[in-house]
Amino acid sequence: MGFGWMFIGVLFLEGVAFFPDVIGYLLILLGVKNASKHCEFFKNTEKMCYVGIVVSLFKLFYKLMDRMNIGLFGEIGGIVFGALYIAFTIAFYIVLFSAVSKIADFTGLPKLKSTALADMLLVTLFLSVSEILNLLISFSVSAIEAYSSLVAGTALLLSLLSTLLSAILVFQCYMRICLEGDEDMEKRKNNIKSPFDFYEKGKKSGKNKKKR
Repeated sequence: MGFGWMFIGVLFLEGVAFFPDVIGYLLILLGVKNASKHCEFFKNTEKMCYVGIVVSLFKLFYKLMDRMNIGLFGEIGGIVFGALYIAFTIAFYIVLFSAVSKIADFTGLPKLKSTALADMLLVTLFLSVSEILNLLISFSVSAIEAYSSLVAGTALLLSLLSTLLSAILVFQCYMRICLEGDEDMEKRKNNIKSPFDFYEKGKKSGKNKKKR
């Protein structure tokens, strides 16, 4: 269904990976397009992925210019863009989690649906608070100057938790949702294999060796 690629892509988004976010959106798009062949729940997520690719490319370009000391919009402009980027990230997660809740409901997985809805609230809260804390640091609010390292650490931790919750949710989809009647059909149809395909192939080979 493409959840393997989505899982890897989520890990590349804001919070965990040291790679550009655009890689994450490209990997998620690969998984979402595969899932969209079998259901319509991920159509909006696919559209958000395209927007995410464009926005994250601009973010990458902005960071490169900043490292070269070429200020495109100045300090305030950078802060505003960062806040808008987090707002888009929240919107993307909401759309993704909504798709997961729908497919979980369709496949009769009420616990997975509840987890998706809960994560929708938690990730929105965590990323919002994280950005607020970063804004307080950026504007050098006097009340937190003595605790700036603690505040920055808390903001990073909340961002990491958001990515972790998202990755766990998508991994649960990978483990529990497959095409009805043939769990291996998708792998035979899809010529592009994710690392999960090789992992499962290795597990099956190990089991066959034990039987012999």
